[in-house]
Amino acid sequence: MHQGRNKVYQLTELGRKTPGSPGQILLDDLKVDLQAGQLEGSTVEVQERRLLRVKALAETFYGRRAALKQLFCDQCDFDPSAKAAEAGIEVRSLFDVHHKVPLHLGERRSTEDDFELLCPTCHRFTHARMRVAALQVRGEGHRRRSKAKSASGIHTNSRCSKPM
Repeated sequence: MHQGRNKVYQLTELGRKTPGSPGQILLDDLKVDLQAGQLEGSTVEVQERRLLRVKALAETFYGRRAALKQLFCDQCDFDPSAKAAEAGIEVRSLFDVHHKVPLHLGERRSTEDDFELLCPTCHRFTHARMRVAALQVRGEGHRRRSKAKSASGIHTNSRCSKPM
């Protein structure tokens, strides 16, 4: 995969350049010393596939919880209402509406019963736990996704994005 005298490389975790296809970037013209620092901030074109989400349904779920004065994390009971009011922060910005059954499992008709309200930490933990469980089912053990993600040197959602 050459373009003129430029070789297409991928960045590895340690910043070395190796031939490859995922997360490709032209390094010959950049004239940078990767040992002095890691290259970031470049523009990369990606083609994405995204799972369809109906935002209005999630907002209706949140609205119902707000009307019932049940704005707390469903897993850890975190309730930022008082502190958020003092700081002038919208409580909604401190929560994620999470699908209990992941969308990647297939098309379906979702209802408000399919959601739970999570603080960002519990939401991240929930997804990490689901990844570990999926790896164990496939017999791959506890491989860290962050290492797989950083192997290309470019942070993208590897499941949905394809470098062009």
